[in-house]
Amino acid sequence: MAASFDHLTLSAYVDGELDRKTMHEVEDFLDRDRDARQFVLDTMRTTVLLRAGSTDALHEPVPDRLQAAVTGATTSNTFWPEAWFPSVKLAAAFALVVIGVGLGFFLKPGAGLAPQQPFHLLPAAYKEVINRTLENHLSGDALSLDLAAEGIHIVITPVKTYRNKDGQFYRGYTMEIVSGNDRQTFRGMAYRSGRLDWRTTALFVPKT
Repeated sequence: MAASFDHLTLSAYVDGELDRKTMHEVEDFLDRDRDARQFVLDTMRTTVLLRAGSTDALHEPVPDRLQAAVTGATTSNTFWPEAWFPSVKLAAAFALVVIGVGLGFFLKPGAGLAPQQPFHLLPAAYKEVINRTLENHLSGDALSLDLAAEGIHIVITPVKTYRNKDGQFYRGYTMEIVSGNDRQTFRGMAYRSGRLDWRTTALFVPKT
């Protein structure tokens, strides 16, 4: 008998809190259940909106004792980095993606997120590799880009493809930014606006 999952489990899937076996079972369920797919998409949008309201808090320095507590936690995700980056180059790349284009996950304070509202300020080099990967690569098939001048290596990996009730295609993906031995991973969701035109509507930093 095919497995089914409640909203609590689907929310845990969005947050990356499931073990690998359960994650694959949920993905099989999403392939079969249109309502569940829509719930996953709606949950990601809602999460981004909720976090966008906490933009000001992200500007505050994190006390050492709280940072240590977050670093030691293993059962939940956070939508901001759990530790300071030792690499200046990696920190600069992170700033391009998050700080340089606005905290609150690229949403202006108080702005809503329409079903097809993209982030327009992702760096062009990042958009290019995201578009090429999501358009031409199967889930799990990564595409990478070297930014030689900055010493940064970017890897985009499609995770899963969804279609909502209106026929709009979405793809989840991970974006890994690497500098030397340091790395930062982002999780994103993009919708297809046209050929080689995938527009990211949600992007966050999962806790590693």
